[in-house]
Amino acid sequence: MALTIPTLFFLLLFLSSKFPCSTAQTWIKSGYWFSGSEFPVTDINSPLFTHLICAFAGLNSSTYRLSISSSDAQSFSTFSPTVKQKNPTVTTLLSIGGGSANSSTFSSMVSQSNFRKSFIESSIKTARSYGFNGLDFCWVSASTSSEMTNMATLFDEWRLAIESESANSSGSQLILTMAVQFSPDLDNASFPIESIKKNLDWVHVMAYDYYMPSWWNYTAAFAALYDPGSEVSTEYGINAWIHGGLSANKLVLGLPFYGYAWTLVNPNDSAIGAPAKGTAITDDGSMSYKDLKAYMQRYRAVSEYNATYVVNYCVIGSNWIAYDDVDVVKIKVAYAKKMNLLGYFVWQVPYDDENWVLSYQAGSHFDVKIPNRSYGFHDLDLDWEYPQSTSEMANMGALLNEWRAAVATEAHQSAGQPPLVLTAAFYYAPSINGLNYPVQSKSNSLDWINLMAYDFYDPSWAKVTNSHAALYDPSGPISGSYGVGSWIQAGVSPTKLVLGMPFYGYVWQLADAITMGLWHLLMGRLDRATLRGDLGVHSRKQGRNGVQWHNCFELLLCWDNLDRA
Repeated sequence: MALTIPTLFFLLLFLSSKFPCSTAQTWIKSGYWFSGSEFPVTDINSPLFTHLICAFAGLNSSTYRLSISSSDAQSFSTFSPTVKQKNPTVTTLLSIGGGSANSSTFSSMVSQSNFRKSFIESSIKTARSYGFNGLDFCWVSASTSSEMTNMATLFDEWRLAIESESANSSGSQLILTMAVQFSPDLDNASFPIESIKKNLDWVHVMAYDYYMPSWWNYTAAFAALYDPGSEVSTEYGINAWIHGGLSANKLVLGLPFYGYAWTLVNPNDSAIGAPAKGTAITDDGSMSYKDLKAYMQRYRAVSEYNATYVVNYCVIGSNWIAYDDVDVVKIKVAYAKKMNLLGYFVWQVPYDDENWVLSYQAGSHFDVKIPNRSYGFHDLDLDWEYPQSTSEMANMGALLNEWRAAVATEAHQSAGQPPLVLTAAFYYAPSINGLNYPVQSKSNSLDWINLMAYDFYDPSWAKVTNSHAALYDPSGPISGSYGVGSWIQAGVSPTKLVLGMPFYGYVWQLADAITMGLWHLLMGRLDRATLRGDLGVHSRKQGRNGVQWHNCFELLLCWDNLDRA
């Protein structure tokens, strides 16, 4: 739920220098764009975001002033006006540093007052000249107590300089943020929470890269939301920040739009935690979401979902790929909302697929509520049998993702309760009346699918006798066998399909009492009253469709008997 601030309070907050926030903080939907991705800024779907972060400006090792490479100068200078063409309200930030930045240069910069002054002045000047609304500090390798102490001093001085610049220019204050590790506590130091709380608008929590195939020889959930066996999880890190004194509404949760590929030691041992022997597919094992999904489609790989860690993975030969699909993204966004965080950010925007599926799903929120368990049920089953439009199919997919997120969150926050089972009853095939079901959402979000492999024909509209629940039909696609195969071909694992069996039959009235069997003309459907009493059975036959019928004078009854089931 978006944070709401009364107008008067917001005005006081804006005017008061004791608060660092310079703008109203609503639910943040942020994303990093990295110049090294070579993804055109013009192609960013900026309406999906409230904030976009341009990465990365460098730091001159001699002057300690910001530096932007000649190859980045053009894209950086036009970044803000370009993304605002599609979304005039989007807020832009310039990120400084990054994972490949020289840590010793940053350590030297924060260690001396004149170096810090040079850095601060150049950062503000650069942000203004390039049209950015804020600055993001991304020194990810800071690790010693002295570096953390000096970082705190930098933030104190940086905030004062931002306030002074704003007052002298009559402009709004620049936003000041930082990218931080998933937990404030490192091996030999802790982030300066008091200075962060006082001086930064918010922090971007990098809730990923807990494990990487380049150095961890076991398959792993590299961005696990939960981990009951260790302290390396998003849940642990977020709670550590909050317990350390940083308000939840200063935390923005990171979502990885990429995955990692391990090489399995034994392809038959493919669970999370299985022995591995390094990276797979790419040099470092990393794959963007769009690339890994294309790779999975090429090999017809089936996605698996692990609710313990909240992660998707797939196995292709000896390659094991962990990633966050739409269901996991929705669960994490629901978690961020439940914890009253300020929002989420993605690393990185260009990694989404061509349809922006992850960004769309992260930005939509149905706020599904799970009722209490007072009725004692273990399962929730959706029986929306006949969606009528493409939009209804898309909304159904979003609903299922959000429902899974709510089920997982409710289970985790309840006292040892297992997650509710989530299922749905659907048409026998993955498309109905020319509309395609959201197969990926169904596969990822549901524990299984109940296939309604019946009612293929009904005497109220079918003008010839037929098997209403044929297992096979050599003459066409209307059969249980065809439907099951279609779901599997669409990407649903057979282990997620439950075949429906009708414990009922249909009665047709034959046009000719002498001619019986399937595909014969009929007079129509009989009223139930006609069936009262003892009907004499004239003949009994078994057909190639795996169905049984009886001719009762002028009636034909069609049903599944014990041997057919």
